[in-house]
Amino acid sequence: MDRIESPQNPRIKTAAKLRSSRGRHQSERYLIDGVRESLRAIASGAPVETLIVCRELLTEESARELQDAAARKKIEVWDTSPMAFAKIAYGERDEGVVAIARTQKNNLDEWPQPATGSIYLILEGIEKPGNLGAIFRTADAVGVAGILLASTYVSPENSNAIRASLGTVFSVPYVMTETPAAIQWLQKHDLRPFAARVQASHEYWDVSYFSQQERAPVVIALGSEATGLTADWQVPSIPGIRIPQAGIADSLNLSVAAGILLYEVARQRRIQMPTISHD
Repeated sequence: MDRIESPQNPRIKTAAKLRSSRGRHQSERYLIDGVRESLRAIASGAPVETLIVCRELLTEESARELQDAAARKKIEVWDTSPMAFAKIAYGERDEGVVAIARTQKNNLDEWPQPATGSIYLILEGIEKPGNLGAIFRTADAVGVAGILLASTYVSPENSNAIRASLGTVFSVPYVMTETPAAIQWLQKHDLRPFAARVQASHEYWDVSYFSQQERAPVVIALGSEATGLTADWQVPSIPGIRIPQAGIADSLNLSVAAGILLYEVARQRRIQMPTISHD
């Protein structure tokens, strides 16, 4: 394997273009930064095509893990100099590896039938990749069965989202869709929807998400911090829930709100259905 020394190498310059949304869209490829994130992507079966490594920046253990993972999955490896790697690495947070993966086009119609007691999350109009990544991290911890990204402005394939998620964007199924399609899907599969709204009449801890008689899968819908959920969610058939606030702030950080709500749903699931396997 030839070593890439120059940051002007055509392969390096092409990979660097994936830092922009335009470059990702045109090539249908994206970058994954970091050892942990790259290994989790490979382990999950994400379509990783290339590992760009700088051995001077890697620990011996990390280099061995990456090499073994690449060999098992037949992934191409580029060995680069520190100067060439710096052309691709994200600021000063480089760990000696950046992976290139193909964009995945998931189809909501291909998702399996939701299991009894499962929890889903709908995120509408999300704009900040850091928030999105943090929500994936919490969803992974809770055991969320899937995330529907409705009319969002940022993808989990954004490098910042991947970093913020610590690679959990590869462990929680997700699909990019539009709000009407998301609502249609949850109605088709009899999911119990709850919409997080600042002006909702019910505080989230007063709501029963599960019961012994009705064990339908549950979906929590949250909107952006700036505008909240659209009018599509303000209908009588979708109960509203809110997180009470005692201070002067008019909203919580979205990832914090998602964590509060998801853990309450998971707590009730544990009490009502202690045999759920992913608890």
